Amino acid sequence: MTGDPLDGAELVAHWAFVYDCDEDRGGGFVSGQFLLRSDGVLLWRMGVSSYHDGMSTWSFRHWKPFPGWEGETDPDRALRAIKSMGYGLHEPGPTPIDADTAGPFPPERPRWL
Repeated sequence: MTGDPLDGAELVAHWAFVYDCDEDRGGGFVSGQFLLRSDGVLLWRMGVSSYHDGMSTWSFRHWKPFPGWEGETDPDRALRAIKSMGYGLHEPGPTPIDADTAGPFPPERPRWL
């Protein structure tokens, strides 16, 4: 999905995530962002940050629909549902939802939800 991830809907919530992959899936961690729209669509994109000379730069893939999402629009219920799937959620970084990269910025500690 390229272009406007809202596609005419309103932004309900935007979170960053970290997920600890099971060993049978290769182990390790992945990170990215979730975007919840007013039409109940949950989008996600994978991303990474790089650190150089005391600054962080963010880079993300394109937004895609999150598989199997049931169309929840309440941000508190959606947050609980996503966390129950094993995702660690925190406030998103400085990359706008309609951009794939941002930075460099001074690094910040995540504010976990």
